[in-house]
Amino acid sequence: MNDLISAEVMTSELEIRNLICRIAQLADSGPIEEYLKQFTEDAVWGGGRHAQIKGHKAIGDYALTRQQKGYMGPGTQTMHKVSTSYIEVSGERASGKSVYHYYCDVDTLNPRLGSLGVYSDSFQKVAGVWLLAKRIIGSSPTS
Repeated sequence: MNDLISAEVMTSELEIRNLICRIAQLADSGPIEEYLKQFTEDAVWGGGRHAQIKGHKAIGDYALTRQQKGYMGPGTQTMHKVSTSYIEVSGERASGKSVYHYYCDVDTLNPRLGSLGVYSDSFQKVAGVWLLAKRIIGSSPTS
């Protein structure tokens, strides 16, 4: 029984780590519609320099504004790198912290670090799929 529980937890952790990476990649080069599919309908996103917003419509509108300003999305020459993630799974819910680096001018010989910080995330399994339910963006490990 413990082996089965461990296998389920390990599988969930892997799925969540892939979700974290997928969100970062979609923020850089994917369509907003696909980006939003990674979030629960009532997801919360923001903190730090960003407004805290809730729900698909608000997150999508904010992502579009950020794309229009050149902060994310296809053609903006930005890149999110997420690393050192720690995930805790508890049934159909999970939480985690990850360090992020946000780079600008990635199409040049001198890309620059635009910001870095910590994502404090909550995840929920919906219809068998892990989704991001809450992301709080902080600027330090204690955020």
